[in-house]
Amino acid sequence: MPYLLLILSILAAIHASLFGIWLIKNGNKPGAYATYGLAAFCIALSVYRLIAAK
Repeated sequence: MPYLLLILSILAAIHASLFGIWLIKNGNKPGAYATYGLAAFCIALSVYRLIAAK
């Protein structure tokens, strides 16, 4: 059960990464970088929750 948050975060990050690729192709590099940063932050937060918060 604790891995469910991590799995959902990874799936959301994949979706966000694909959206970031679309943003770059349409000329919105700052938006793509912000999207990548948000996806990375969400994965890092779920990994922190999995490791540190017991």
